[in-house]
Amino acid sequence: MKTPILETERLILRPLSYRDVDALFLLFSNPNVMKHDSGYVMTDKREAKEYVEMSMRDTESGIVWAFEEKGTGAFIGTGGIKYAGESSCAEVGLLIDERYWNQKYGSEAVKKIVEFAFQTLQFTYVFATTLPKNHRSIRLLQRLGFRFYGWTNYYLYANRYVNGFIFIKSKYVA
Repeated sequence: MKTPILETERLILRPLSYRDVDALFLLFSNPNVMKHDSGYVMTDKREAKEYVEMSMRDTESGIVWAFEEKGTGAFIGTGGIKYAGESSCAEVGLLIDERYWNQKYGSEAVKKIVEFAFQTLQFTYVFATTLPKNHRSIRLLQRLGFRFYGWTNYYLYANRYVNGFIFIKSKYVA
């Protein structure tokens, strides 16, 4: 599937492109951002370029968007959905540039991605995995109607597996 362009009140969710390499590198090389995700901090801009290229060619395993602020065109972050095998579910995830934290951009983007997953892709449920200490992410997920599902000890963080929380949202539960 070609990555569709989605819009919210303040954001355009569009396919990643080569023009995003610099902004992606700044995002993925920021330890304050990455400590809440994989723990891996990029050290070379080529890695950001490779990430863009992967998102362009590997649409069979998921969809990745750039989050762009309407009006200014500012790169806010990135995120998307990763298909979970042959099942009717997908994982949702995102990273927001630290300069845009606490402005509800993450909520706005995830809400639109979940809507797309349910209405267009016809998934039955979506899930998200986060570190237990990532309180912002937990609040965002709860605010959007995700429910705590359980623990996993297969959350990859800093090249090792650690415990993570799994939150789930069903298409059929408001």
